[in-house]
Amino acid sequence: MSENNSKITIEHIVDIIVRRWWIIIISFCIAIITGTVISVQLPKIYEAKTLILVQPQSVPSNYVQSLVTVDISSRITTISQQIKSVSNIEKLIKNFNLFPESENKKLAWEHKINNIREKITVNVTRTRRSTDSFSISFQGKNPEKITKVVNALASYFINENLKYRETQVQGTSNFLEDELEIMRVKLEAVEQDMNNYKRKYMGELPEQLDSNLRILDRLQEQLTSRQRDLQESQGSLLSLQNAYRGFNNTNGDVLNSNISEIDQLRNQLSVFSAKYTKQHPDIIKIKKRIAILEQELSDGAKTFRNNNQNTANSYNRRLQIKRAKKEIYLIKKEIKNLTNQIGAYKIRIENTPERELQLLSLQRDYQNMMDSYNSLLNRKLEAAIAVNMERKQKGEQFRVVDSARIPQTPIKPDLKKIFFIFIAVGLGICGGIVFLLEFVEKAFIRPEDIESQLNIPVFVTIPKIDFFGKNILQKINLILTVLSILFALLITTVFAIVSFIGKEKIVLLFNKLLHF
Repeated sequence: MSENNSKITIEHIVDIIVRRWWIIIISFCIAIITGTVISVQLPKIYEAKTLILVQPQSVPSNYVQSLVTVDISSRITTISQQIKSVSNIEKLIKNFNLFPESENKKLAWEHKINNIREKITVNVTRTRRSTDSFSISFQGKNPEKITKVVNALASYFINENLKYRETQVQGTSNFLEDELEIMRVKLEAVEQDMNNYKRKYMGELPEQLDSNLRILDRLQEQLTSRQRDLQESQGSLLSLQNAYRGFNNTNGDVLNSNISEIDQLRNQLSVFSAKYTKQHPDIIKIKKRIAILEQELSDGAKTFRNNNQNTANSYNRRLQIKRAKKEIYLIKKEIKNLTNQIGAYKIRIENTPERELQLLSLQRDYQNMMDSYNSLLNRKLEAAIAVNMERKQKGEQFRVVDSARIPQTPIKPDLKKIFFIFIAVGLGICGGIVFLLEFVEKAFIRPEDIESQLNIPVFVTIPKIDFFGKNILQKINLILTVLSILFALLITTVFAIVSFIGKEKIVLLFNKLLHF
C-alpha cells in the first residue's frame, strides 16, 4: 500500500478485500485445513477419575478411642508416595500393558516410570475440620486401560489404608505389651526389695512400734521385779551366812543378827505396803520371813542349849547358803538377759523413725510403679479393643463413592481452543499478507493517493476499457469466488464439528448411519 496520510475508510477496506480476495481465501483455507488436520492427528489424552470418601469410624470415639493419630492428609500423601514408587509403577505397567510394543522400544525404563508417575494425580478435598474426600485420576490414550488403572489405584489406596491402620494399632499394642512386661518386672523387683527390707529390719518397722513399746514396758516391770528378788535373795544369803558364821558364837550374837534382819524386813514391808496390796507376793513373802525370824528368836535359847544338834544344823545351813547363791546367780543371769532385751527393744524403737522414712520411700516408688503399671494395663486393654475394631473394619475407612468410568471425551488437546486459535491465526495470516502487499506495492490505487502523494489535483479519471470476453471472465471469477466461499465455509464447518463434537462421536454416528 502506498504511503499516504489519508483516512482508511470502509470503502477502502472493501476495495482491498476485493482486490486481494484470492490471497485472503487461500491463506484462510490453508490455516483451517491445517487446524483440522492437527485436530484429527493430535493424540487424544483421556482422564479417568474416581472419588473416595473418608468415612469415620462406625464405633463412637467416646467408647473406643482410635490409636491412629496421623492426619488423614499425611496418610494420603504417604500412600500416594507408595503408589508412585518404582516397584508399584512397574507392576502397573506390566499388569495393564501401558506401553505397547511400538512405544516400548523407543522409551527407556526410567522415562516410562516418570511418564506414568506424572499422569497419576491425587487431589485432597479439605474442610475446616478435616479431610472429607479425595480423588484419584490417571491420564492416558486408551480410555479402557486408564479406567482399569484408576480402579486398581483406588483398591490399592483402600487396602493400604487398612494395612496402615492395622499395622499402627498392632504396633502400638505390641509396644504397650512390651512396656507392660518391663514395668511388671520392675514392679516385682520393688516388691522383692520391700519384702527383703521388711525381713531384714523385722521388729523395727513402724507397724510394730506399739507392740515394741508394750513389750518394753513388760520387760521393765519384769526387771524391776527380779531386781527386788535379787535384793531379797541377797538379804537371805547374808542372813544365812551370818547365821552360819555365828552359829558357834553366843546366843546374844544370834539374837542380835535376827533382830537386825527383822528390822530390815519390816522397813521393806512398810515400803511395799505403801505401793501394793496385802495380797502382793512380795508382802506375803516378807511377812513369812519375819515370822520365821521371830520364831528363831523364840527358839534361840533352845538352839544355844542343844549343842549336840549344832552339827546337823550347820550342815543344813551350808546347803541353804549354796542354794541361795545359786538362786542369786540365776536371778542375775535373768536380769542380764532382761537388760539385753530392753536394750535391744530400745534400739528397735529408736530405729523405727528411720525405718519408717526408708520404707515410705520404697512404698512411694512402689506406688508410682503400680500407678504406671495400671495406666499401661488400661491402655493395653484399650489398644486391644482398638485392634479388634480395626480387624473388624469398624474404624475409619476409605470408601469409593464414584467408581472410575470409561471417559468419552478427551481432556487434551482442547479442540475448542485449537479451533478459535486457528480461526484467529487464519485471519491474522490473511491480514498480515494483505497488509504486507499493500505496504510494499508502490502503485496508486485511488485518485486520492495521487493528490496526497504528488500534491497534484486530479481533474479527470479514465475508466477501464471492457474487452471481448470480459463478461465470461467475470462470471467465471464470480463462480470461483462463490465456490471458494462455500469451500471455506465447508472446511470451517468440518473443523468446528471436529472441534466441538469430536472425531470419535462423528465416526460413531457415521457407523450408525451406515448400519441403519
